[in-house]
Amino acid sequence: AAEVIAGTDDERAVTPAGLTARRATETLTGIVELATADEVIAGTDDERAVTPAGLTARRATETLTGIVELATADEVIAGTDEERTVTPAGAHALVRALRARRFFHAQF
Repeated sequence: AAEVIAGTDDERAVTPAGLTARRATETLTGIVELATADEVIAGTDDERAVTPAGLTARRATETLTGIVELATADEVIAGTDEERTVTPAGAHALVRALRARRFFHAQF
């Protein structure tokens, strides 16, 4: 197993037991275990790798960091969507819409 982990011996065959000994790290190639969606959401496991599908499971909430979808200007102006986040451009569109309706006076 030591030769497999070192990855420098090209004279010996690798056995299944030796192959599983080579775990991937930040500095070594090797076998990696994929994280489940629940492990990705928990965000505490630093031993497993995240797939693109697993990454989409981690959605942002009021108490959890994660992936968030951006609201369009129309969604910001409507003010009813609780799933998307507002960008500065969307906020500016809202201010312009409110100014046009004379709800408040602000200069931009």
